[in-house]
Amino acid sequence: ELRSSIEIALYKHAAEEEIRRLNRLYDVLSQVNQAIVRLQTREELLPTICRLVVERGGMDLAWIGWLDSQASRLTPLAHFGNHAESLIAMQSAAGKLASDESNPMRAIRAGKPSVCNECGSGSCPHPSDKSPAVLGFQSCGSFALRLQGKICGALTLCAAEKNFFRDREVTLLEEVALDISFALEKMEGDRQKMRIERALHASEQRYRRLFDEATEGIALADVETGELLDCNQALAKMTGFEREELIGKPQAVLHPPEAG
Repeated sequence: ELRSSIEIALYKHAAEEEIRRLNRLYDVLSQVNQAIVRLQTREELLPTICRLVVERGGMDLAWIGWLDSQASRLTPLAHFGNHAESLIAMQSAAGKLASDESNPMRAIRAGKPSVCNECGSGSCPHPSDKSPAVLGFQSCGSFALRLQGKICGALTLCAAEKNFFRDREVTLLEEVALDISFALEKMEGDRQKMRIERALHASEQRYRRLFDEATEGIALADVETGELLDCNQALAKMTGFEREELIGKPQAVLHPPEAG
């Protein structure tokens, strides 16, 4: 009976810890979604997400790396937590051999989460001198980020707690990575739209200048109604009307019938 009571108590304690861990991650997912709605730039969003994951998710470090495919390196865009710069220095360079790859590069190349719940042990994928265990972390996980259908980087998380990244935790953190990818996609779309709008505006300005400064008379008319929509100053001078007087008049006003 005593043994059964102890086993039940231990199971209950583990279950309660699991519930607390999952509740924190659900809160992270909610907070990340709110940040995506509220923040408009990558420079604002990514550091905020790293901070939220650490402060509300029970992790000790979070960093986001952007893939430079030509140099086979990750460029850190944001980080928050303990020993961030040291870990980034160890993990940002891509190894040429699979055994030398860091978790972020494994996640990027596989296109799926790469986790280690026993950093520094025999099952740890990192070389001993590059293991997060060197910095006191016992669990680490990386989650691929996507942009325009391609993997563009990774969200990497570390915890001092052993066996942090279980199945349900990994599923929730994949959702976080998907939400980040969605935000990056939207921001890139907004930037593309802004570039197009600026190019159109510049083109319209050039056209307007050429239209206004032309020495020949130019008019724009509605194809169906023949109503004048616009004209330049040269045409107004040729007809003897003010520019404002011509706009809205029928096109025939430019070609009055000959007296006879």
